[in-house]
Amino acid sequence: MVKFIKAEETLPLRNKVLRKDVSLDQCRFPTDALGFHLGYILKGQLVAIATFFEEDYPELGTGGYRLRGMATAPEQVRRGYGSAVIKFAIDELKKRGAAYIWCNARSSALGFYRKLNFQILSEEFEVSGIGAHFNMTLQLNKQHMNTVDQCNFKDKKALVRVDFNVPLDKDYNITDDKRMRAALPTINKIIKDGGAVILMSHLGRPKGGPEEKYSLKHILGDLSRMLDIEVKFADDCIGEQAVNKANNLMPGQVLLLENLRFYKEEEKGDRAFAEKLAKLGNVYVNDAFGTAHRAHASTAIVAEFFPTEKYFGYLMAEELKNAEKVNEGADKPFTAIMGGAKVSDKILLIESLLNKVDNLIIGGGMAYTFAKAQGGEIGTSLLEEDLMPLCLELIEKAKSKGVNLILPVDTVIADKFDNNAQKDTVDSGQIPADWMGLDIGPKSVALFTETIKNSKTLLWNGPMGVFEMENFAVGTRAIADAVVAATKENAAFSLIGGGDSAAAIAKFGLEDQVSFVSTGGGALLEYMEGKELPGVKAINA
Repeated sequence: MVKFIKAEETLPLRNKVLRKDVSLDQCRFPTDALGFHLGYILKGQLVAIATFFEEDYPELGTGGYRLRGMATAPEQVRRGYGSAVIKFAIDELKKRGAAYIWCNARSSALGFYRKLNFQILSEEFEVSGIGAHFNMTLQLNKQHMNTVDQCNFKDKKALVRVDFNVPLDKDYNITDDKRMRAALPTINKIIKDGGAVILMSHLGRPKGGPEEKYSLKHILGDLSRMLDIEVKFADDCIGEQAVNKANNLMPGQVLLLENLRFYKEEEKGDRAFAEKLAKLGNVYVNDAFGTAHRAHASTAIVAEFFPTEKYFGYLMAEELKNAEKVNEGADKPFTAIMGGAKVSDKILLIESLLNKVDNLIIGGGMAYTFAKAQGGEIGTSLLEEDLMPLCLELIEKAKSKGVNLILPVDTVIADKFDNNAQKDTVDSGQIPADWMGLDIGPKSVALFTETIKNSKTLLWNGPMGVFEMENFAVGTRAIADAVVAATKENAAFSLIGGGDSAAAIAKFGLEDQVSFVSTGGGALLEYMEGKELPGVKAINA
């Protein structure tokens, strides 16, 4: 069988297979404990080993692991033990969200690696004392990312799509700057390289033209403080002023363009509008995962004008890496927690998840449609009556696929939609007329928590109740605490799916205690549904 072993455990076999005139360094077997080491154990004897290190191949981008050394005992060659070790490593690295494996392969081993679907990367080269070699690679996960790490931005002007759609109060003060902070690593990388940065974003949903409350000038001061430089501002995103300010931008400087959605052409994906934007820079970077599911001019069309100079920013790359880790390489048991108001918003996601998860927890407003479909009484709770048959179909689908579908068994109810309303707790499907369900009850919390704490992968999208009201935030807070506990105590990977889930985690001060909080609610949903995101496709094209 194949198992993880310590670096020093590889020594007996390494010494056994080495020729006298070849050193350990030449065979590229590091002796320290970095990376991980695998061994095939046959009747108590180590018969094959492999060592992997987290190391990128320059032309392939981030997310790489290098096979730094491999050996099979001479008497066990061609018996499949080496292949078994590599196949084990492939499964392990997929779970870790790795993008690819690469290695230096001896010419004599090309057949071995080709059978495992490795592809040649380089021309033949000589390794002193060993002979002819090739660099080879195996792509692991769908998203092979061309990131900003593959570009030196010295003397270049980078047109960067960011998501600065941040909430503002009535005095135009930012109430949550997370999305801005998330873009800083990409911006700082370009500046450090000696490039200039031209930032473009939307803010809110303006109708038919410029509106004062949606102007990006309101975030200029905060952005300047975050970057510790004076950010310049163009009061248009195209036109003469934008062109002149972009042309005059010097290395190390940053220009923020006015709200893209002041032009209806942005959301229409207008090519002429995208071309005007493209003329402002000579490199394009998309770091706006929150809008990656939109085929807008700045997120998808503009990339056409940068056929060889287009890259994912750090945030975009991290979002895709973590989404892929859950979508394709989830450790078991895998539990998805779905909440929010409407079943209709999550139909495609639920159907997709039923092919992947072990447990599917459903709470929030959408749970009342399931309760009603099963013959329960839900009072004036949220209901999508036309989707009741679909809810019953989903219950049956879960059974047929062996998925543990868990619905609330009790609910906290109120006589009106108000934090100070009279409230009570009843069993699910037993809500009196003129009362409404606003949170899951304590028995549901206990049921959900038990499943969550025993999980190794967690995807949470949607609150369990009206968490904005303190008296009905108990269920959502309990689920958040359970996700944190699983992350800490059970080494679970926890992905919080943007939107209200991200807002809830932030409200409870738990952002740093889960594995990853997505900045893109809708984009993540569509990615998990299996859809191709236009903003991602545009960079990969």
